[in-house]
Amino acid sequence: TPMGFLASCGMMALIAFALCGLGFIIAWRMDSTQGFHAVMNLVLMPMWLLSGGFFPVPALAADAAISERGLHWVMRLNPLSYAVSGARQLLMGAAPNEQFWVPSLTACWAVSIGFAAAMFALATFVSKQRTTGDLL
Repeated sequence: TPMGFLASCGMMALIAFALCGLGFIIAWRMDSTQGFHAVMNLVLMPMWLLSGGFFPVPALAADAAISERGLHWVMRLNPLSYAVSGARQLLMGAAPNEQFWVPSLTACWAVSIGFAAAMFALATFVSKQRTTGDLL
């Protein structure tokens, strides 16, 4: 629907704001562009791969192995999992499925807003700290 499309654009803008804040936090203290890109790949690539963007987060079965349980919880703790799930629900609708873990749309918005607020607050805090190269 048009409202679903606009809401999903809002979700994507919100998570883009949060990831820009994360990049700012990392970049503020870096001395080289190469080092920044290396650290960003180290942080963003696992977040992206474990967000459910390529494959949905599987539901936790009662007889799941320890490694499956660990991966399930790593994916659930990833804030991008909520953004991807929220965008998926807004664009395609929420279809209940017992094979996959699907958070509520309210939880998706809450986690995404919380992640964006935390990254903005940390970026503000980091930028107010004095560095050795400051002129003032």
